[in-house]
Amino acid sequence: MLGALVLLAWNPYTLLDPGFQLSFAAVAAIFVLVPRLVRMLEGYPLPVRLAAALAVSTACGLATAPVLWFQFHAVPLLSVPANLLAAPAVAPLLGLAFAAALAGLVFPPAGTAIAWLNGWCAAYLASCARVVGGLPGAQVRSGRALVELLFVAAVAGAYAWRRWLTSSPRT
Repeated sequence: MLGALVLLAWNPYTLLDPGFQLSFAAVAAIFVLVPRLVRMLEGYPLPVRLAAALAVSTACGLATAPVLWFQFHAVPLLSVPANLLAAPAVAPLLGLAFAAALAGLVFPPAGTAIAWLNGWCAAYLASCARVVGGLPGAQVRSGRALVELLFVAAVAGAYAWRRWLTSSPRT
């Protein structure tokens, strides 16, 4: 929150930037939705790390979808599997980026070598995006298709909610 305020104080027009909107929608989703989604996944036979990655990807996908529709008139439908495929490369990507920056200050050739290695992580992320994004039905670009998708999701959500209410123990 403080980061958003600092950026907006520096340049209020940042609010109109899609990168700013997507970043802070995702961060808000991580704090607000992820804990709830993790609790919902507790009863399923999933490893804890997979459940956490699934919760983060789902929350961020839900929170950024309206921004993506407003800014780019497209909503990705396969963001959860794409993010699950990309997740193993994210931590090494960040770690190697910091290591390259620090090594570059002390011994530039070492920083270059680490950055080259980090390029492989970035290439993997780009290939995940390219492959999943290129699949048929990877995104919705039609207003009519989006309304139909939202209707199906609302019906499925209402059904799941009703089943959850009737199956949860009464206290």
